[in-house]
Amino acid sequence: MQEVGSASLNPLCSGGFGMHGGTPASGAPKANQNACTHDFFTKDAIAKRRQVQALLGEARKLLEELPLSNA
Repeated sequence: MQEVGSASLNPLCSGGFGMHGGTPASGAPKANQNACTHDFFTKDAIAKRRQVQALLGEARKLLEELPLSNA
């Protein structure tokens, strides 16, 4: 009997070459536009999110600097 947490002795489970896996180099090639179905992880989308976050950070700083009115 095998200990819990030890590596599997079955080559289909340990290497990823079985029916449900693939070779480590399998999958879509880099820069394959067919692999991006929702455009969430494209370089342009990531850059836009970073710009928006930077802009929001600047807006928060400006709001913190404004004096509060006691009206």
